[in-house]
Amino acid sequence: MSNILKLVLLAILLILMAPESAGICKWVDKDGVVHYAETCPEDTRSTEVQIEPPPTQQQIEATRERADRVRSEIQARSAQKEQEKEQKSGEKQPSDKSTDTMNKNCAEAKWNLEILRKQLPVYYDQENRLHYNRSLHSYWYEGQRTYLDDPERAAKILHYAQLEQQTCTESEADIRARIKMYMENRDREICQHLKSKLENMKKFSTGIPSDEMRELEETIATKCR
Repeated sequence: MSNILKLVLLAILLILMAPESAGICKWVDKDGVVHYAETCPEDTRSTEVQIEPPPTQQQIEATRERADRVRSEIQARSAQKEQEKEQKSGEKQPSDKSTDTMNKNCAEAKWNLEILRKQLPVYYDQENRLHYNRSLHSYWYEGQRTYLDDPERAAKILHYAQLEQQTCTESEADIRARIKMYMENRDREICQHLKSKLENMKKFSTGIPSDEMRELEETIATKCR
């Protein structure tokens, strides 16, 4: 162990052992090495260094308590900020969800009114969605159809007109764009069903297209892009 390290350790030891503020002797020998001791050699030029006593146990405990208190305050503020963030997020989601629901109901009301006002028979499918004869849906759908008579049709027009007034808050352009996107997605799915149906019909055909096949081919050619 080097002399300098020994001196440093000695100085630390003296500091820790000092019960009260006290001084120690410091001098430099002929080789330039600094020494610390409780007493200095008489024939050496030296200075007295004041050493502060180590903190008492009471001071240590007080410092630890302050540190714990600061840490608790930081944790509490962090938890409060996180709670406020979650609360804001929770308040926003229902609002967004409510808006999305209104926009969806508006588009549905608009589209159903257009169907009901066509001069064609209209029906509900098994999923309670409204369609009209000669639509793409009517060409491939083989499930149960519930057709509406004139009084039922009039009642549904009144129902969807009221729903339109209650839910349509977007601009007319935005509503039309939403309906168009919805119909394009649905027509794309229906066209896939129609094409699959036509392929199956061709597999079991005798070579001469039936009237149903010709009608289906014409429908796909004119309505499926």
